[in-house]
Amino acid sequence: ERRRGFLRRGGRGGGPPASLRLLRRRRPPGRELVGSLAAPEAAAAAQEGRWEVVGCTAEQLHGFNQPFQLSKLPLPADFPKLYAEGKAALVQAVKRCRPRKLDVPSDADLYSWDVQEGDLVILGSDGVFDNLHDSEICDILDVAAAADVDHLPPPTLDGARRPTAAATDPVRLAAAIAEAAAQRSEDKFADTPFGQYAREAGFEYAGGIQDDITVVAAWITSR
Repeated sequence: ERRRGFLRRGGRGGGPPASLRLLRRRRPPGRELVGSLAAPEAAAAAQEGRWEVVGCTAEQLHGFNQPFQLSKLPLPADFPKLYAEGKAALVQAVKRCRPRKLDVPSDADLYSWDVQEGDLVILGSDGVFDNLHDSEICDILDVAAAADVDHLPPPTLDGARRPTAAATDPVRLAAAIAEAAAQRSEDKFADTPFGQYAREAGFEYAGGIQDDITVVAAWITSR
């Protein structure tokens, strides 16, 4: 309802329908961990190194909350059938649309990144990245991946950690991010990426925003 009200006031939403992040865990120099009052999970994350975003897709938008989307609009020849099916509202909406070029798959940006074994790929819908900052996603991974940190082999010379069959299940990581995004979407006072997008576009908006939340996580491995 908050999103609908915002759109009625002229807002046109935030980020793209889906975005991708490539994350890597950087190991700090040395393996010593000085005494700390931090929680065990945080201490483990500190010893293993923090997650950071090393690759990120850029937003493809026609305007604020007007992301590129694949669509196929009904043609005038389809209108009689739609009327017969009781879809008059759809026909009227199509008629009100201003003529414009529809987005096609070839409009999508292409990316190429150098990856390492042990990197993590996160694909998320706009309900994820409109509610969580990249730094917050890294914080979540610091804790969510820490539980299985002892199952990872020693680091290589480049500092990367190679996932094994015992490494944290990516389903668990995706679930942790999705749950955090869902909780944030109900927070009316949080500082969110969507709120920042809105202010930059000249709209007043505070808090999270409820939208579809889907997360896919996958380790980069050599097999």
